[in-house]
Amino acid sequence: MFRIDDATAATSLPVPEAAGTEGYWTEGNPATGVPATLERASWFNMVQEEIRNVVVAAGLTPSKTTYTQLRDAIKNLYGPGRLLRTSVYAIVSGQQQVSVNGSAFATTGATTFVPLSNTSTVIGEAQGGGAAGGGAGGAGASTVSMGAPGGSGSYGKSIWPVATIGASQTITVGAGGAGVSNGTGGNGGSSSIGSLLTAPGGVGGGPQNNQTPPAANGNGSFSTAPTGANLISIRGTSVQASLGLSTSAAIAGTGGGTPFGLGATGPGINTTGIAAVNYGTAGSGVVVNQSGGNAAGGAGFSGVVVMTEYA
Repeated sequence: MFRIDDATAATSLPVPEAAGTEGYWTEGNPATGVPATLERASWFNMVQEEIRNVVVAAGLTPSKTTYTQLRDAIKNLYGPGRLLRTSVYAIVSGQQQVSVNGSAFATTGATTFVPLSNTSTVIGEAQGGGAAGGGAGGAGASTVSMGAPGGSGSYGKSIWPVATIGASQTITVGAGGAGVSNGTGGNGGSSSIGSLLTAPGGVGGGPQNNQTPPAANGNGSFSTAPTGANLISIRGTSVQASLGLSTSAAIAGTGGGTPFGLGATGPGINTTGIAAVNYGTAGSGVVVNQSGGNAAGGAGFSGVVVMTEYA
């Protein structure tokens, strides 16, 4: 809001008169001798400064030709405006699909986000795919073989003006890692919103075919976004390493979780790993003992991308 710039305007804020009793405007009534309410400069200055202070506090430069500054300032200070649409990109039956405003996954192969014509702000979330747990090789009569649980994918959340989004952005959803027998579990795939936000997938759990427990996979990477995008970044990780204390006391590790849910809990001894069921979460590890055969680690679950638009 630009201050009054008439040639008669004061160059500094005048001291207002003493406060009186609060009331309301009236046009008066000449017939009954009720005077109309006077238009005092002090009142107009008060309204002008109240509005201007909101605009300036929001970091906007007062403009004489922009008539949405109070609205924009409120949005800047208190978050985005009216919710318009939420689009969820995920992998369903092996294909990337999109759900809009809670409807069924109806558009197959959707890979591009196109903002609505009246969108002003977009919040994007990207969750990388979860990794699989490591597979265990067959154990001897007096040994324990284990596979570490998988790591979850990283998560990131950013907010952008629609001008940054542009006409469209390519959406990529990371697949979950595949479990294997007697080997390192598959890594999760990266999820991304063009070059604006990338959430790497989780790291597959490793095998260890003796009584030394394999370490849980190392922490994955943080999500990345351009500077100034108000990024929230959570690095993917696993929860608990597989443990083999003896041939009769062993615990399969639990896969890493995400903001969308918990990872897969480890199964019993000599049992195939448990697959993850929540976005970006990781599959469990496995343990094999007393001449048990190979066991595959649990598969990771695919990631997800969520785009929320505001007016």
